[in-house]
Amino acid sequence: MKITNLLLPSAALRRSFATAAAVLLAGLSLPAAQANDITIQPGESTSKDSFVYSFLTGWAFDSASTGAGAAFGTWLSAGATTSGAHDLVSYLQFDLTDITTLGLTGSDINKAELYVYVESSSSIGFGANPSASYPIGVSAYEVTGSWTESTVTWATGPAYSTLAGSITINNVGYWTAIDITSTVQAWVDGTLTNYGVALEQDSPVASPGGQVVGVFHSSAGLNKPYLKVNY
Repeated sequence: MKITNLLLPSAALRRSFATAAAVLLAGLSLPAAQANDITIQPGESTSKDSFVYSFLTGWAFDSASTGAGAAFGTWLSAGATTSGAHDLVSYLQFDLTDITTLGLTGSDINKAELYVYVESSSSIGFGANPSASYPIGVSAYEVTGSWTESTVTWATGPAYSTLAGSITINNVGYWTAIDITSTVQAWVDGTLTNYGVALEQDSPVASPGGQVVGVFHSSAGLNKPYLKVNY
């Protein structure tokens, strides 16, 4: 039997279907591009961090150093005094292989933060604790020359110049992050040699308990510093 009465949608109805489909598709949102994080947190055997002290200009304070300063190798510090006689500066450098092997460029990096754990300064005899009443500013600067973790001292520590980022510390016993995005982008692009950063206290702060100093765990300590890069 030949079917001659098969009903097909009219042109108007087909146009209505097409319009409805277009409206439906326009309302759908595609999933946003997923951001990724890389965390670089080396242990003592593969890390590079230490501090130097203006009062003992020839002492190295890394846990792998051969002198008496090795006893302080679990700490990093940033301290400033009015006389400059007891200033403390920390050096940190991270291997960026985990980033470069992905083929990332500086423009791929959304944010890069250096995380350090703030320890009680008074409990280890480095000075008074930062507090809400006596906060300190600590800045990270781009280091301009090479250095060796186990032997760096106040006398041999490399220079540092351009500001990478700053924080205010007003407590102890917590993690804090310094945004150093522009510096890491330059390291990855190769427009700036990665010699690491130096942490320096911005200015002296005196409290009733003494000179206020920032103290952090080193890579030989319990809460190791790390670099978190979002791309």
